[in-house]
Amino acid sequence: EVTLPDGSKATATADPDGNFSVPVSGLEEGQTVSVTAKDASNNTSTPTTATVAKADDKTAPDAPVVNPVKAGDTAVTGTAEAGSTVEVTLPDGTKATATADQDGNFSVPVSGLEEGQTVSVTAKDASNNTSAPTTATVAKADDKTAPDAPVVNPVKAGDTAVTGTAEAGSTVEVTLPDGTKATATADQDGNFSVPVSGLEEGQTVSVTAKDASNNTSTPTTATVAKADDKTAPAKPVVDTDLTGKAGTRTPIDVIAEPGTKIELFDKDGNKIGEATADDNGKATIIPTVDIPEGNVTARATDSSGNVSDVSAPMLATRGGSTETFNNGKGSDVTPTVVKPSPAVDVQAVDSSDKHMNLKARATISAAEKDASTLPATGEEASTAAVVLGGVLAAFGLTLAGKRKKED
Repeated sequence: EVTLPDGSKATATADPDGNFSVPVSGLEEGQTVSVTAKDASNNTSTPTTATVAKADDKTAPDAPVVNPVKAGDTAVTGTAEAGSTVEVTLPDGTKATATADQDGNFSVPVSGLEEGQTVSVTAKDASNNTSAPTTATVAKADDKTAPDAPVVNPVKAGDTAVTGTAEAGSTVEVTLPDGTKATATADQDGNFSVPVSGLEEGQTVSVTAKDASNNTSTPTTATVAKADDKTAPAKPVVDTDLTGKAGTRTPIDVIAEPGTKIELFDKDGNKIGEATADDNGKATIIPTVDIPEGNVTARATDSSGNVSDVSAPMLATRGGSTETFNNGKGSDVTPTVVKPSPAVDVQAVDSSDKHMNLKARATISAAEKDASTLPATGEEASTAAVVLGGVLAAFGLTLAGKRKKED
């Protein structure tokens, strides 16, 4: 006879082997029951008391939840039934275990995991009930390496983009002077171009690159430089008259934009000298060769490489003749005549201060006697004739004097 916790009783008869089974219900852990045996003569045994123990656990835990497993990981982690033993079967068949804490978290130490392998994870409770396995595939290892800092091309005032190179496929972020940000993606060759506006000389921009794993590079800082000068200098002016200067190395003045490089060219485009215009815009160029005859021009180039139009030409000519003869222009040439002695030895000096010794004939023809003047043609080749004419004229004066004396 079993006396239940609520005082009710239930009975059954022991079989020939003494075994009995008394049907009961509603028993809970910690309660007590009392059991006695009564024979056919109604003799009752002393009671046996039993405490109701915890019921047998025949329910397996839920399959563990396994966090992503990546190549190179040193632990397989996740959650399972609190207090359960978590067992990880590794790719080579070996097993590793750990116990889930009171919150169900577990971390099973492992090593040597490679991308593409699989691991199997189970949880076993205190009643040795084992969960269904959870299988996890080992993924590619986390990329924890930040990209190199971007290489930023020079940034100039007024630029509409910040350009350069960074890790291919990375997101390039430009922090502008006002704190706003602009982004673009580096192409397969690493080139990037981030649209910007309003940049001014002296400002700074900061540029970073972020990869697909959100690793961010150290920033590259660039200072905004002066905008490119794309305006050509004004056309220079050759300021030296080159009349009579061909064949010389006369310094040539050129008026141009201050600081520009001035080059001189002959009529065939050959450079014949260069200099830099001073603060007043004047360049004095000493030719490196004799100035050729023909047009001479100048060209200016500024510090940004902008080239001016070619100047108006200045004509270089050679100097005139230094001879004192009139070259057939009709002007008289006056020789210096020394009056002949009776011995008719005559000395003459021409216009070039050349001395000449001449001898006159003692007699003259009738035509010469009657001639009152001798023409002076002025031809260069007639110098001797002019001198001789002077001599004859002087000689004629002598004869005329003698004739007058005879008369």
